[in-house]
Amino acid sequence: MWPFSRKRRIETKNVTFSSLVGVGGATWSGTDPVKLAKEGYQKNIIAFRCVSLIARGVASLPWIAYAGDKELEENHPLLQLLNVRPNPLQGGGTFFEALTSFYLIAGNTYIKAVGPDIGPPTELWTLMPQRMKVVTGGKGRVTGYVYTVRNAKDLFTFDMDHVERSPILHIKSFNPLEDHYGMSRLEAAAFSIDQHNAAGEWNYKLLKNDARPSGTLTFKPADPLMPDTLTEEQFDQLKTDFKERNTGPANAGNPMFLDGGLSWQQMSLSPVDMDFLNAKNTSARDIASAYNIPPMLIGIVGDATFANYHEARLAAWEEEIIPDAGIIRDELNRWLAPKFGDNIRLDFNVDSIPALAEKNTENWAKIDAASFLEINEKRAAAGYDDIDGGDVILVPALMIPLGDEGSDEETEDLPPDKAAELGYGL
Repeated sequence: MWPFSRKRRIETKNVTFSSLVGVGGATWSGTDPVKLAKEGYQKNIIAFRCVSLIARGVASLPWIAYAGDKELEENHPLLQLLNVRPNPLQGGGTFFEALTSFYLIAGNTYIKAVGPDIGPPTELWTLMPQRMKVVTGGKGRVTGYVYTVRNAKDLFTFDMDHVERSPILHIKSFNPLEDHYGMSRLEAAAFSIDQHNAAGEWNYKLLKNDARPSGTLTFKPADPLMPDTLTEEQFDQLKTDFKERNTGPANAGNPMFLDGGLSWQQMSLSPVDMDFLNAKNTSARDIASAYNIPPMLIGIVGDATFANYHEARLAAWEEEIIPDAGIIRDELNRWLAPKFGDNIRLDFNVDSIPALAEKNTENWAKIDAASFLEINEKRAAAGYDDIDGGDVILVPALMIPLGDEGSDEETEDLPPDKAAELGYGL
């Protein structure tokens, strides 16, 4: 069970939710990212699926760059660094998948730039949040970071007046209780993850017993003069024999044979017991809500919020994946892009997203059908540059202003085909 429940069990040593939330100094994260990752992500399929869906979506976006209003070529060093080879061990996709996953799991994600102190870096590396400590100076201002691997510590310092020169980029989510660390979404979904994991554990234990509920063995001696209790040795032997002969997948469906004096009573599942499926789906929806992922995308049966899978997928992109990519873009524009030039900025190409293709096609059709827009206005709305001679409005050749239709006297001598070409008599 995920150690986030508020009730403390006396007989166990489970870590409670309150023990994970620190109330001390502002330099260490108040939430243990290791426990978040293990209990909330590695052991929960719903959180894993949500994080994976979002992270891979962000990782699939191709990055583009501009120098002023001019789009840079694909072979620009900045685009090569992000899209092709951030470091010798990762390509662009795996780099951004790891970067986004850390952000979604821990609420914090870090990038280390390798290269000259001033100028473009040659490598970018993701760093694990649980190993990073924020170093603060006077008045709580961040002055550096300490990254610890086993007993080795690396100190990275920077000047707040020149944040772009920092070798570390820290991207964090909003946290109402912390100045220097973000809040994990797993914290908001803590109780739902607890419930979902507990339901899975209950189901697993039930399946280990052939999907049968517990029953009772009752001993009734055939001779009234015999004692109605078993000796300790008889009781242990009975448990062993019953387990070997009647439980486990190999014995599923076998008839049960009991010695004289023993009777078996099957206990049916109560509605409360059976409701664990609904409880599990409810907690799964809550977990998905923490990540703005439609339940339909994670396979929850009976969810009818969206008419079809396409609508659910489109909502995931518009409400979660693209906004997350936008946060990363803005932070890279603040920290990384200035290292390549003062007027360099990054963006990502949303036109390449398959889930948005149908919507983009509908929007372009509406733009093209807008007869009141100039050619260049239509091109700008579709994301294209202006063209020479495009500051005009095109209309069908047969369209004429009201009142200029012409009188019968003006058209009575025209041939029928010519009158029809000019739109008269329609």
